[in-house]
Amino acid sequence: MNEQTKRSIEDPEQFLSENKEMLTWYLEYKKSDEYKNSPAFKIQKMLKEFNTISGYYDVFIPAMKKLSDSYAKYYQRLEIANEKLLSEYPEITKLNN
Repeated sequence: MNEQTKRSIEDPEQFLSENKEMLTWYLEYKKSDEYKNSPAFKIQKMLKEFNTISGYYDVFIPAMKKLSDSYAKYYQRLEIANEKLLSEYPEITKLNN
């Protein structure tokens, strides 16, 4: 799984191309009432709230980028991959609210 994640970040275009069907299915599932009423949805929502309240996004991640050049590079690749994902699937932004 780590290797697949690494490849998806290193070559997001290829990942998006090879996984179009799975991504379309996943996005439809995330919009469904089945998902919105699932324990997974509730846990994801609680984790996001905890990370926001605890400063994970505003304090921890910026500190990690300063402390670790390799993490800063990894995070930059994540941001690039995320931009490509959002350009192909802009509806994702609505799912994260």
